Amino acid sequence: MMTKKAQKRDEAGDYRYQGIACALGELAAVHGEPDLAGMVLESLGLTIADLKAAGAAEYDLNNLKGVKP
Repeated sequence: MMTKKAQKRDEAGDYRYQGIACALGELAAVHGEPDLAGMVLESLGLTIADLKAAGAAEYDLNNLKGVKP
């Protein structure tokens, strides 16, 4: 089930969510900060499922595995 924010998506919003997935994936995997990435995701009111629904790249989603919002 998607959050209210994710339900109000549009094309520009999808691109924003894809950018969020990219940045948080980088933070979690490359910089070794999965807990921080999860806190940011939670503060935005989003879930990994929301990012996936917006078309986030599989590479970015793989970097977010184990992140708990």
